[in-house]
Amino acid sequence: MHGFDPHNSELKATISAWQLRADGTPNDHADPLYDAGVIARLQRAHDDASGLLDDLATAAPRLGHYPVRLGAAARAVEQGDTRFVANPLADSYHQVWFELHEDLLGLLGREREAEAMAGRAE
Repeated sequence: MHGFDPHNSELKATISAWQLRADGTPNDHADPLYDAGVIARLQRAHDDASGLLDDLATAAPRLGHYPVRLGAAARAVEQGDTRFVANPLADSYHQVWFELHEDLLGLLGREREAEAMAGRAE
């Protein structure tokens, strides 16, 4: 999972920035410039991870739906629907990435608790 870890770390930091400002206060989404910066960061993270996602789907075809779902979420965000950043009730980027991470842990026989202690899981 070493190729996944840098992407996972960046996505976690990006989602944290969506939820909390740098000073630790909740992001109330009242600052469109701040939110636009986080959205741009999410788009870069998606673009950077695309090759890895395709490689994972090739190596394990059952993972093939993740690049499709993540791409759909990224497009929805790009078109202005910010529910697709981190809403747990939507097929949001964060929600789908979390599911992918869970699938990868399962495929590798790893436990979430051990990954969290190593700083690689939420």
